[in-house]
This record gives sequence, C-alpha cells and structure tokens, in this order.
Amino acid sequence: MADKKKTHVVNGYVHYVKVQNPGSTFNDTNDKQYECTIEMDKKTMKEFKKVFPANAKGVKEHTKEEFIEKFKVEPQYDGGEDDEHYTVVVKQPVKVNGKPIKRPVRVFMKSEETGKLIDITQEKEVGNGSKAAVQLFIYENAKWNTVSAKLQAIRVDELVEYEGGGSGYDELGDVDESSFSDPQFDDEDDGFSDEPDFGDEDYD
Repeated sequence: MADKKKTHVVNGYVHYVKVQNPGSTFNDTNDKQYECTIEMDKKTMKEFKKVFPANAKGVKEHTKEEFIEKFKVEPQYDGGEDDEHYTVVVKQPVKVNGKPIKRPVRVFMKSEETGKLIDITQEKEVGNGSKAAVQLFIYENAKWNTVSAKLQAIRVDELVEYEGGGSGYDELGDVDESSFSDPQFDDEDDGFSDEPDFGDEDYD
C-alpha cells in the first residue's frame, strides 16, 4: 500500500522560523532542513498530538520563565494556574534522496490590495511571536505504521519582523560597530555562521 499524504493546519504563534535560511539536520552529510517552532494553546496541543502521534514526544512544556529564556519573548497564551506553555518543532528536509523537494516550504502573507496570499519568503524574516497558521503534511508511512508532521507552508497573519543580533558581542555591553577595523575575514566568508545559536534542541 502506498504512503498517504494529507494536510492539517495549526493556528498559533511561530518562533525561530528557518525557511529563508534553512537549518542543519546535524547528520553526517550536514543536510539542510526547513523548520519552525509552533507555540500552541492547550486545546491545539492536544489536537496536534492526536493528529501526529509520531511527533507527540516532541511537544515541549515550558513555564513562563523558561519560555522567555528560550524564545526571548513573552508567551502569547495564558498558561493558566499551572503555568504551562506548549511548543513543538516541525520540519521538512530541503532535499530528499539528494534532490530538492518539488514544493519548497514558503511563507505567505495576505495582500492588502488583492486579498490573495503573496510569497514573502525572501522578502521578510519572520520574528518570534508572529501570529501564523502553519500548514503541515500528515505523512502516513505504511511500512513503519507512523503518522508524522512535515512542514509545508506558513501564513503569517501578524508579522513581528526579525531583528538581527547586532555585532554578536552585545552580551558584553553596547558596541559601537563603527569602531571595527581590519576584519580578519571578508564579507563572503567571515569565519562564523550567520545562524543564531538557539541552544540545545530535540532533533529526533
């Protein structure tokens, strides 16, 4: 029996969106993958686990303090008396069997002029706390009898534009970047990764 694919949409808030600049799979070949973290309320979290049982263990629970430390913004949902805030990372490889996937993951926003969705993938960087609807593949693997989520597209409803991390030395104090001189590397290869370090993450 052939594997089946369907679609499910999760409404919530997105964080650490890596679509314009895909992240690493951290495997032997260092392949790239599209990914984002979805912040969900409790009802949506339960529905997500029901639809995607293979991803259920990937749903993380945070206190408000833990959430702010990890995502650098306030959680968008009330955690209630138990102070519970839920997130899950969803992904999609950029290539399968060495070839780019037919439909790369895209980020959309509704045009104020036409009312239609327009592709903003390369135009805007989506910052943490942006309100969004995330379209996922429901991937049913008959061989392994698993049902898992694959990131397909993001529709941003309320954009929080990503602001870069400045010079990268900000933990030491305010930096006057105009004082920089004689860099050791040119702009094309500065010896460092442009990808922020988001700390340890579950890549199972």
